[in-house]
Amino acid sequence: GVKLGRDRTVRMLREQVILEDSQGKLLDRVTLPGTIVALVHDSGRVIAATRFKGIWVFSVSTLGKLIKVHSFVPAHPVKAVRLHKGFLFVMTVRQQVSTWVISGDSVRSLREGESVSAVTSRPADPRDLIEAKVLSVRRGMAVIAAGKLQGLRLGDRLSIISQKTRAEYDPLKDATVRRVSGREVAVLEIVEVTDTTAVVNLGLGDDVHPGDLVYYTTKGVKSARHAARRWGGMQRLQIDLQPGFILGDGALMGSVAWHYHAEEPLHVAIGGRPWLFSGMQAMDFSLRAGFETSSFEAGIGVGGVFASYSHAQYDQQLSDGRAFFEMYVRLGALDGLSWELGMRSSPSRDNAFTGFWTSLQMRGTTHLISLNYDMMVLQFAGPDDPFGDYSKTDLYLLSASLRDRIRLWGNGGPGTLYLPVFVGIVACTGDVENKISFIMGGGVEIRW
Repeated sequence: GVKLGRDRTVRMLREQVILEDSQGKLLDRVTLPGTIVALVHDSGRVIAATRFKGIWVFSVSTLGKLIKVHSFVPAHPVKAVRLHKGFLFVMTVRQQVSTWVISGDSVRSLREGESVSAVTSRPADPRDLIEAKVLSVRRGMAVIAAGKLQGLRLGDRLSIISQKTRAEYDPLKDATVRRVSGREVAVLEIVEVTDTTAVVNLGLGDDVHPGDLVYYTTKGVKSARHAARRWGGMQRLQIDLQPGFILGDGALMGSVAWHYHAEEPLHVAIGGRPWLFSGMQAMDFSLRAGFETSSFEAGIGVGGVFASYSHAQYDQQLSDGRAFFEMYVRLGALDGLSWELGMRSSPSRDNAFTGFWTSLQMRGTTHLISLNYDMMVLQFAGPDDPFGDYSKTDLYLLSASLRDRIRLWGNGGPGTLYLPVFVGIVACTGDVENKISFIMGGGVEIRW
C-alpha cells in the first residue's frame, strides 16, 4: 500500500482502489473497469492506471472518501506511471513516454517542445465525474442513477462495471474467498434521459444487474462477447399452439414445457404435447435432466405416451400406452447456432425404438430460425373379431416445422420474452391410416 499521511493508506487489488485507515479498517473502495497496473499519489491526489481502460485521478476527502476528479485514456496500453510535482509521466507498452500536467480538476498532455507556462487549466467535463449505479433492470432495459443534471445527453455512452461477487482461490490466504468482479460487461448508449436518470437498452447476453457501477465513456458501443451465453438460476415457460384446419386433414397440436437452468451446469425440464387427429388422439410427456454449458448439453429423460385410435376397418377402439427412456445431446448454444438430436426407446417392449427428434437452429439475435423434426412410433392393439383374436396396428406420428423465435425484449436472461411462430406439417401414417395436415401457429416463451 501507499501511505497518505499518518493515518491513511491506499492500495490496489486487481480492479479496485482501496482506502484504509492506519488500523486497516476499510474507508472506501472504488472499482475500475480494468486491472490496475500502477498506483501513485501526490499532494492529496491518488492516481490509478489500468493497462487498457485508462488512468483515473482521485482526491481524498477529509471524511475518507475517494472522489473521482478526472480520467483519460492514453493512445496505447499503459506499462508504468510516475508522478512528480504535478507532472505525470506515462510509459506505454511501446516504450513511449508522454507527459501530462495535472492542475486542479483538469489533466492535459504536453506536446513536444511545449513549456509548462503554456498549459492552462480548463474545466473538466462533468460527465467524467459520474460514478453512478444501475437502479433496475427490466424488459431488456437498465435504469441508471444519473441524468441531465450530471451532464448526460441522448446518445452518450456508459460503461457498466459488474459488482457481482465470485468465489476464487487466494494463494496468500490459502482459501477460497469471494471478491467483486469489477469486469466491464458492456458499453451502452443512452436511449432515454431525465433530470436524474438515464435508460440504456441491453444487448443479447449483457449481464447487467442492479447495483453495478456506471461511468461515462467515449468508447464505442460494446455488448457481451458471448451473446448466446448460458444464464444460471433462470426458469423458462414455453407454450405453443399448432392448429391445422386449412389444408389437409384436420389436426391440432400443441406443447407446454417448464425449464429450470440451475446456477450449476444442470438443466431440468418437464413438458407434454397433445397430438389430435380425426379418429386418433395421443398425449406424450417427459421429464429430462442434463449437463448444460453455454455450448453443449447432454442428458437423459423418462416419459410416456397414451393414445387411442378408432380402427376404420373393424370399427374397434384400439389403444397404446407405454413408458420410454430418452437420451439427447445439443451441440451449440440455446440461443445461438446449435444442433440437437434425441432418441426414445421403450423398456416395456424390449427397448424397442419409439422415435427421435432433431433440430437445427441458426445463429441470430432478434430472430432465431430453426428446422425441427419429430417422430413417435405407436403400436395399437385390440380385438378385431368375435372370437377374441387381437390385431396390432403400427402408426407413426410425424411433425416437421420451420420455426422463428422472435425476441421481443430482454437480454436472454430473466425478463426476456420470445414469441415463436412456425409453419409446417403434421402427419399420422401407418398400416391402415394416412393423415396429413398443414399447420401454422405461434406461442410464447417467458423467462424469469
